[in-house]
Amino acid sequence: MVRKMFRLSLLVVVGLLSSCNQSMLDEPFFRLEEGVSSTITVEASSSKREVGFETNQSKIETYSNATWLEVTQTSATSLLITTQPNLGSAKRIAEITVFAGSLERKLHVEQAGASTAVSLDEATFDYGPWEETYEISVTTISEDWSITVPDDSWVKVTAEPYLKRFLLHVAENRDFDPRTIELSLKHPGGAIPLTIKQEGALKYITPFFEWGKDFESFDNGEKARRSIFVEGPSYATQVASAQPFYIYETKARLFPFVKYEMQDLAGRFMFRTILLPANSQVVRNPEFEDFLKSEGFKLVLNDNSEAENYTKVFENQERKVTAVIVVKGDQAELIFTPIIDQPQAYPTFKSISLGFTDFYNATFEDVQAYEESVGGQYSFNWSAIYKRQSGAQIEIFLSPSPIYARGYVFSKSKLVQTIFFADRLDVGMYQYGNIYFLTKELKDLLAQEG
Repeated sequence: MVRKMFRLSLLVVVGLLSSCNQSMLDEPFFRLEEGVSSTITVEASSSKREVGFETNQSKIETYSNATWLEVTQTSATSLLITTQPNLGSAKRIAEITVFAGSLERKLHVEQAGASTAVSLDEATFDYGPWEETYEISVTTISEDWSITVPDDSWVKVTAEPYLKRFLLHVAENRDFDPRTIELSLKHPGGAIPLTIKQEGALKYITPFFEWGKDFESFDNGEKARRSIFVEGPSYATQVASAQPFYIYETKARLFPFVKYEMQDLAGRFMFRTILLPANSQVVRNPEFEDFLKSEGFKLVLNDNSEAENYTKVFENQERKVTAVIVVKGDQAELIFTPIIDQPQAYPTFKSISLGFTDFYNATFEDVQAYEESVGGQYSFNWSAIYKRQSGAQIEIFLSPSPIYARGYVFSKSKLVQTIFFADRLDVGMYQYGNIYFLTKELKDLLAQEG
């Protein structure tokens, strides 16, 4: 009996030992791999971080308390922590809760704040005089920046930090003088000075004249300076025109319109442009002549600018363009035509009489006396014809060949212009397409006469 009781007691002890060992094996545990703290730090930019762990559970569950942090189990022994970029300058902390069986563990993720460094590719901006909105990129990962503009400024700024840019709206400059405004892009690390410059309104302009170019060449130029297309060859007024033209309304208040005239000779090409000033005072102003000279034009024929009606001629040999200012009272136009290289030599006069040239002083009686002294004969019929055709007071005197007549134009009974009539075209002009040009020989002869 004693022996049996001893064996029973031994069995009970062994059973208790086995029960304790099994309880220890079933207790859940979770620990990070060696060297990994329960507080995990990551950089401000978006990132992915693999974290190893050990556990005796076949399945674990994880939860994040922040929308910018996501955690997933990628294997039986690893977690993947994914973070969105921190656009703020302050660090932020999120908490990950891990459930391993009945065990709950907390992990903390600290993400650094965004760098306060903000930069621009350029800090000085130069713009034309017209109204426009520009998009400026900002190099930064921070959203903590701003630009302040006075309410009455000609510049408006819309900051869009989340898109890493700001929109700069510039109002039209209606003044001829340029203007500048200083702004500042402020951020936690300091400030970036911004300089916005805008040109003055267009004052004087020249057309986009290139001999022989097509419509697209000047249309692109006019669009670039914000001109508005007004009329073209498709309009009813030009259906039967042998010389189609295009008209633009410009942004230059002193020259509100420009006209491009075309030729249809084996293709349509530009042969003349006309600038229409607001009034004749625009081209009478010496400042305008200075502008033409700055554009490479040289004065080659200088009429009396004080007269009611006058003509001035400028040439630009580099661009091969002649500019003619024609003033008639309050009206004026500026005509641009090509300089075409003369294809051959032409005959001309042995000498030439300039006729009577006491402009703005001489009367008809003075001219008549001069013509009688050089053999000129007054023609009542031709004078009547030209008066009827032109509506101006033109007096015609016949003279010996090759100049068969000289015409004298009067305004308010004073001589303002002399016209030569030749019986042969080639003694002074040559033809290119439908356009006529003075020959070099005649120009040289006129130069000899001063």
